[in-house]
Amino acid sequence: MSARAGRRLPVLLWMLAFAVLELLAFRGAARLGRLYAAPLSLRYARPLTAGQVEAALDDAAGAQREQTVSPTFWRQGTTALKGPAQAADAGVLWYWGEAAQVFPGEYLAGTAPGPWDEAGCAVSGALAWQLWGSLDAVGQRLEVEGAVRTVRGVFRERKALVLAASSPAAGAFTAVELAAAGLTAEEARAFAQNCGLGAPDFMVYGEGLVSLAVLAAWLPAGVLALAALVRLALWSRSWPPLARQSFWLLALVGAALALPLLLGLVPGWLLPGRWSDFGFWIGLAQRLAAQGEEWFSLPPTLREVQAKGLLLAQAALAAGLALCTQRLLWAAKQPPQAGTGARRVRCAACPAAANAEAAAPAPGG
Repeated sequence: MSARAGRRLPVLLWMLAFAVLELLAFRGAARLGRLYAAPLSLRYARPLTAGQVEAALDDAAGAQREQTVSPTFWRQGTTALKGPAQAADAGVLWYWGEAAQVFPGEYLAGTAPGPWDEAGCAVSGALAWQLWGSLDAVGQRLEVEGAVRTVRGVFRERKALVLAASSPAAGAFTAVELAAAGLTAEEARAFAQNCGLGAPDFMVYGEGLVSLAVLAAWLPAGVLALAALVRLALWSRSWPPLARQSFWLLALVGAALALPLLLGLVPGWLLPGRWSDFGFWIGLAQRLAAQGEEWFSLPPTLREVQAKGLLLAQAALAAGLALCTQRLLWAAKQPPQAGTGARRVRCAACPAAANAEAAAPAPGG
C-alpha cells in the first residue's frame, strides 16, 4: 500500500463513521418527533374531574380565537385483561381525543382506535403474543375492566400495553396534549386557566426537545459544509477571473436560497430580536435550565422513559459526530506527506541527473 493510500484510508473510515452517525441521529430525531406529536403537554398531580374535562372540550370547540387548540386527555395505569383463552395484567393508556398524540407507536397490523372509539382498542405486540400467540390480533375480542372491546391495531412495543378510549365521565385524566401550530407556553397556560383546568403542575415542551434534536443532527454537517466552502473559496483565488467570479456568484445565490431553510431549522424562541442582546442569551440559558429541570422531575410515564432514552442516545451520537468532525477537519488541514513531496522532487530532477551522467567521462577514459 502506498503512503497516499495509507493516509486516505483513515479519512475514509472517519467519513463512513460520520455518515452512519448522522443517519442514526436523524432517525432518533424523527422518532422523538413521533413521540411528541403535540408541541406542548400539561401534567397535573391531581386527576382532573369530569366537569373540568368536559368544560375544556366545550371551550376548545366553541371558543373564537386566532388558533384552534385541540386537547387530548390521557392517563397511564394498569389493568386486568381477559382474552379468549387466558388473562393478563398489562399497562393501559386511557385517552380521550387523538390516540396518536398519546402513544404514536409503529403499527404492525391495523391502525390506532378512533378519537372516541370506546368499543375498540389497540394492543402491543408483546401483549398480542401473550394472549393470542401471534401478531394477527386485529378483530379479536378483549375484555378490559369488564367491557368487551375489539382490537383495531397492534403496535410495536416490548411491554404488555393496551391503548383504549375512556369517556370524560369515567377517566380521571392527569395529562393534556395541546395540538396547535406555534402554540407558546404562555398561551397554553392561558388556555388551561380560561377553560377551567387550572394551572398545570408540569409542562412538557415536546416541540422544543424535537427542535434541539434536529438542530444537533444538522450542526456537524453544517460545520463540515462551511469548512469545505471556505477551503474552496481560498482555492478559487488561483483560478482564472471568469471561473472565480462565477464561483462566487453561485455561492452567493446558494447562500441566499439556503438561508430560509437554515433559519427554519432553528426554533423561533432561539432567535433573538437583537443578536448583540446578551440579556436574551442569559435569559434563554436560565429558561432552558428551568425547563430541563422540570422535565426530568416529571412523574415517570412510558412515553417519558422512552424519550429520555432517545435523548441519551442523541447525546452519545452528538459526541461521536463531534469527534468525527474534529478528525475530518484536522485531516483536511494536514499538508502532503514529506515522502510524497520528496519523490516528486526526485522525479522532476531525473532528466538533469541523466544528462549529467551522460556528460561525465567514462572511468578509465
